Amino acid sequence: MKQMTEEPIDDEYAYLMNRLAKLLDKKLNPGASKQVGFVLMVFPFDEDGGARHVNYIGNVDTNDMADAAVTLVAGWRKRNAKTDYQ
Repeated sequence: MKQMTEEPIDDEYAYLMNRLAKLLDKKLNPGASKQVGFVLMVFPFDEDGGARHVNYIGNVDTNDMADAAVTLVAGWRKRNAKTDYQ
């Protein structure tokens, strides 16, 4: 597994990611209150095996994003375990 780096959004992605996040939030949450959380992740395909910087933005705080990511990965692992052994 490649190591992930913790840095701000890369300059080359920052403008587009901010625009996409605003659009997603507007479309997913058209009313005054937020009903749907989201996270957008962007990362380069790195063929040299070095550290990979994952750029992310969303409409939730970091703790909520981390909880959602843990739940997602656990679901993937559970599904893959069933697929691998059945």
